[in-house]
Amino acid sequence: MKGSVAIVGAGPGDPGLLTEKGKALLERADVIVYDRLVHPLLLEHTKEEATRIYSGKIPRGHATRQSTIQTMLAHYAQEGQFVVRLKGGDPGVFAHLGEEAEALRLAGIAYEVVPGLTAGLAGASYAGVPATYRSLSTSVAFVTGHARKEMPLSEVVLPRADTLIFYMGMHYLPFWMQRLASDGWSAETPAVVVQWGTTPKQRTVNGTITTIASEVETKMITNPALVIVGETARFHADLQWYEDLPLQGTSVLWAGGDVTGREDTTRMLTRLGAHVFSYPGDVFAFNRERLRSPLTAYRRVHFEDACSVGFFLQNWKDEGYDLRWLPAYVTGEDVDTEETLKAHGLPSERNGDPELTVGTCPKNGSSYWQIARRKSSSVKEDVFSRLVADDWINTVLFTAPDQVHAFAQKLEEDLAVWCSDKMVVCVGLETCRLLQDFRVHIDQYAEEANIEEFPALLISVRSVVAAR
Repeated sequence: MKGSVAIVGAGPGDPGLLTEKGKALLERADVIVYDRLVHPLLLEHTKEEATRIYSGKIPRGHATRQSTIQTMLAHYAQEGQFVVRLKGGDPGVFAHLGEEAEALRLAGIAYEVVPGLTAGLAGASYAGVPATYRSLSTSVAFVTGHARKEMPLSEVVLPRADTLIFYMGMHYLPFWMQRLASDGWSAETPAVVVQWGTTPKQRTVNGTITTIASEVETKMITNPALVIVGETARFHADLQWYEDLPLQGTSVLWAGGDVTGREDTTRMLTRLGAHVFSYPGDVFAFNRERLRSPLTAYRRVHFEDACSVGFFLQNWKDEGYDLRWLPAYVTGEDVDTEETLKAHGLPSERNGDPELTVGTCPKNGSSYWQIARRKSSSVKEDVFSRLVADDWINTVLFTAPDQVHAFAQKLEEDLAVWCSDKMVVCVGLETCRLLQDFRVHIDQYAEEANIEEFPALLISVRSVVAAR
């Protein structure tokens, strides 16, 4: 039986700009073939057992051939798997949608296309440049900025539009600006270049069509970058907002996992402009070892962690037991576990010693059930390797001693060496002492800090970097 392919637009770089439909398809994909411009954090939406294949293309460098990618998509689909081809921006805008869809059609493979927010419009918005503006720009056009064998740049006819957005145009930027001038554009027409738009790596340079090339060279701006030309580019100076966010430019690796409030804190940091990745991380798989008695025989159950509550209730349903037969008395080891029980309609109530203790750690005892086994997350490993390969991480946050040990064990090199080119933020005296034992230089330290205070710690670090 043949599988199918979904060609999905990943958006311009900010992981939060992926569409809901694209996210849903990623979550159920068996195989994901993704590009260089896809932010690695999007891979966190994929399932553990999925195959994730990097097919990145570096301009004027090593590249996976387009024909190889098309063959790969067909191969996995013909094996009966559901494949997501994840492409930066929108698949239909300079992203080989036509070639890939045609190859799938000829192979008789069913496919669908999920549009994404195109980098041209999103990059302009994140740079404070409206693509259109009443009385100034009533039209916008996208232009490929690099050469193609089948059509030299000298033969490309520039579209007539008030705003032009060039994709991947750094190498031929002087040529394009000269073309515009020779086509009658005013020498004072404003231009803005946006590098790595919508991501922590975003940098912008502004000028005119006669000065922008030298500005780009001076600031050493390279691809991936957009060139926005037109009167609306004047708004960049007044309307740019993204690079003013307190934590824009901050890519945080928060060491370890299972910290109460981590998800809420991550959302808070994201709103301030940071990108946050938790690593390492483990996943749990249900332990199918049988109990001595049916679940319904246990009326007093103690849960050692919140994770075990979900596994217990899922197993209860899988066994077909009536929910009205749930244990009469339950208790939780800590506040998080008791809150989880309460959320499932099982408020903690003590009445005698537990007949069964449920947890996720291995222990001996006839009245103990290790309901799930912990293993390293393949998703986390893949995302981490991609973040490191593409040099995304610039800040490391340690908030507990066990996080230091867990992270150090995952590295192939010395912890101090790995952290040497990054800002290190540390919370807690014991954590600080341990990092010092590892010879890690600490840039910012707080003896005590609530998770609500983490943004202030990271903002202070960014201020130090900006002052250098």
